Amino acid sequence: MINFVPVLKSILKRALDTNRDDPEVKTADPVVFKELEKKFEKVEPFQTENKESDILDMMRKRVEEAKVENKVNPEVETADSSVYENIIRELEKLKNQSGQQAGSQSGGQPGWEPPVQSGVVQAMTNSGGSLQIRQEPNMDAPIHQTVRIPDQSLLAVLEYSINKINLDGRLSRFALVEYNGVRGWILESYLNFN
Repeated sequence: MINFVPVLKSILKRALDTNRDDPEVKTADPVVFKELEKKFEKVEPFQTENKESDILDMMRKRVEEAKVENKVNPEVETADSSVYENIIRELEKLKNQSGQQAGSQSGGQPGWEPPVQSGVVQAMTNSGGSLQIRQEPNMDAPIHQTVRIPDQSLLAVLEYSINKINLDGRLSRFALVEYNGVRGWILESYLNFN
């Protein structure tokens, strides 16, 4: 099961950034995004009987509810419909990725879990943006100039470093990953395994 908390936060952050950076669309009141976050928190994503696709459908309904509520709320300026459409598009993209993963599992079991193939574990990135790949497991190491890993990308995790760094108050190892044929190191805190 995907850990939806960082994924949903990154979807909302990207929607906010897209809205803020688009000169053609008026920036939505921050209350709009706070209300969406509250709606997402009401969905029970960690109930084991819910498949990812069901959870993402619930999230989509919450976005549609928030859009209607925003439209009728006289205290908050109505956000441009593109704000909600961008979030729905992101949820649909995630649902399609989840469906592809479910279909590729042996036995067609529903749900996304990190498959193990030939001793290699797969994970999905949850960075909220693209990640640089380092050539060695430390922050001073050179980065691969030609490759960045987009958020919510599936990649292979090959091994872990012994050394750890403090990232936002939490210790994180480096993970040796392979993405599109390129190997390098990223922080494991940017990976979702369940």
